Amino acid sequence: MEKLKIGETTYSVIGSQTTLRRSYRLESSKGFPWYTYTGWDRICGEGIIAYASYSKADSRGRRFLFSVGPWWLDANHSHPGFGSLSLIFFAFVRQIPGWIGPLSLYPTLLYPNMRGMKIRGKIRGCDVDLKGADLVFWFQCYSRKIGKRVNYACLGQPLNDRLIDGNINDFEMKIDIGTIDDWVCLGSCDEKTDLYGNLDLQELDLDTPDNIGFILAPIEARPLWADECNVASQIDLGLNRTWPIDIGSLPTGAIAMYELEIDYYSNYEIIALS
Repeated sequence: MEKLKIGETTYSVIGSQTTLRRSYRLESSKGFPWYTYTGWDRICGEGIIAYASYSKADSRGRRFLFSVGPWWLDANHSHPGFGSLSLIFFAFVRQIPGWIGPLSLYPTLLYPNMRGMKIRGKIRGCDVDLKGADLVFWFQCYSRKIGKRVNYACLGQPLNDRLIDGNINDFEMKIDIGTIDDWVCLGSCDEKTDLYGNLDLQELDLDTPDNIGFILAPIEARPLWADECNVASQIDLGLNRTWPIDIGSLPTGAIAMYELEIDYYSNYEIIALS
């Protein structure tokens, strides 16, 4: 049995003999903290976790999550991995032992098993130029089998076409790790292989992920003054920031998400104790 505290309430987390169905609703979560990442100089440098932005109510009384690019370049999964990425919106969905930094959880979005998940909502873009990247669902977990974190992106269900026209568009995704062809493992760059692994999805020993959310990937950042540049990898442009990035090579625009709903199954029972 595990205990976790969310706000003023302590919960007990117990493995369930039956698979339980849960639902998360953005509208009723009262500002549940979705996260994003920024860098020391916004787009590069070591990543700084931050709360994603909620709008004020618009003229029709609607609130939405929003994020404006260019976004921080996460190069942890660049060559020979799948590529650099930007984390647009993500959430913690379990307690992570030893985690340093903010970790806010929400009672209706905990311990998903990543099978039979349905995600619905409305999404809107403004002046979006993805530069060849896809806006996709993503999750990260720890594999005991290889002793490393592994990341997977659902490339089979991109949301790109909902962003281009500037309208508020409905979307629906059916997320299931059993649908192997939808997914790609993001792997690791050469410099981070002690932390991140490459594991075929069918071999994944998944209990429940640590994080879920929406990312832009893959991103191939270009160096400024490329003819003079001798950096070895994307991580020199991103995390190490030893050479300036050509901003024109990064995705730009604004992304807003309305009425997000996540229905999922869990193998854990969450019981309020106080």
